[in-house]
Amino acid sequence: EAWLTTSRPWQFEPDTEASRTKRLPLDLAHYILGRRFEVLAKEEGSPITDGYAVRENLVNLIDWGHVVVTPLEGRWEDAVRVLEQEVRRAIEYGFTSSELNDIKNKATVGYGAAVATADTRESSDLSWDFIDSINERAVFSTPEVDLDFIEKALDSTTPEIVHQAFKNYWQTEDVALFLTTSDEQAQTTADE
Repeated sequence: EAWLTTSRPWQFEPDTEASRTKRLPLDLAHYILGRRFEVLAKEEGSPITDGYAVRENLVNLIDWGHVVVTPLEGRWEDAVRVLEQEVRRAIEYGFTSSELNDIKNKATVGYGAAVATADTRESSDLSWDFIDSINERAVFSTPEVDLDFIEKALDSTTPEIVHQAFKNYWQTEDVALFLTTSDEQAQTTADE
């Protein structure tokens, strides 16, 4: 895999509607970028099989963002180019209304499905959700509350807001590229 990463100290914010609303545009940008990789992976001759982007909180200490693509065997150099070009394109040009609307629709459907299946959740799943909320210092909320929040927050989210969030996070000098390959690929590259 090819990983473009950035990290900084984690800045704790209490879990409120305002803080969730503030984080949402970057999450949406990452989902859109993942969708772009999904489309690119299906193109004939594509050097990647998939890709995604995410921002994670590592043990409440590190704010770690990474954009990852999985190259086809022997195509890692081309995959790195795709990774770099797509991140650069998102920083420079942002996202379209169509892309944002697609992700908004998927989010609304997903949260709606959680409401519809709330009464049939497995106890173990519910327990893990509760444990995750404790670990993340987040308020545990019902699917109905989550759906209400996401509908309101998405309503006021524009492509410009999503672009600015992505740009603010990824336009930094503190970016590293990591590549993981099979032993064979690494040896072939080293021999060249």
